[in-house]
Formats: sequence, structure tokens, C-alpha cells
Amino acid sequence: MNFQGVELAAITKLAKLMCAADGIVDKKELTVIAIELTRFGVSREEAEDIVKAADALEVEQALPIIKALDEEGRKYVGAYLATIMTSDGHIDESEVKMWNLVSMLCGLPDMSITEALEFIKEA
Repeated sequence: MNFQGVELAAITKLAKLMCAADGIVDKKELTVIAIELTRFGVSREEAEDIVKAADALEVEQALPIIKALDEEGRKYVGAYLATIMTSDGHIDESEVKMWNLVSMLCGLPDMSITEALEFIKEA
């Protein structure tokens, strides 16, 4: 997977929304975000810039960026959000609703949470 700056910012925006969906931003969820940025070869300084860009984006700006990704990219985003959702060991109903809403609005491929977690392991 290879994402550009604005795409990473949009993905990070949605990741942060997923972290906050249940009203509790857990350290494990934030760790997932940091690990994924590192996995993409993003340095600490670049990560700070991406997070600032994500914070500056409105959700309405981030959604079409994600929707414009290719099928594999959108599948990754769905799997990534599911990973965040499950990382604290508890799946809250509000997180599932957020995941379903983002999936619908961004045209993310249909998959179960189990399929999403399997996909992210192989990505």
C-alpha cells in the first residue's frame, strides 16, 4: 500500500474519529495509529505533520479523499479502522456504527470485523 500525504492525512482523520467514537481515546488505539504510520515509512517528524494536517481537515473533506482511493486502498482503510476499533479489547456499539457509516460514505468494501482483521495482518 502506498498513500500520499493528503491521503495519509484523511486516513489519520478517520482513525482519530474511530478512536473517539466510544468517548474514550485509549492508548492502545493511538498506538495502532503510530504503528501504521511507521509501517508506511513515515518518520516521527512527518507523522507530526500528518497529524496536524489531519486535524486541519474537516470530515467532509476527508471522506471524498478516501472514497477516491482504489479498491485495495479502501479495503485497507476499512481494515485499519476495524483494527483500531478492536485494539482496546472492547468493541463498543458506537464504534461499530462509526465503522458502518464511514464504510457506507466512502464506499469501503463489505467485510466482517474478522475479515478486516485478517486482511490487515496480510497487508
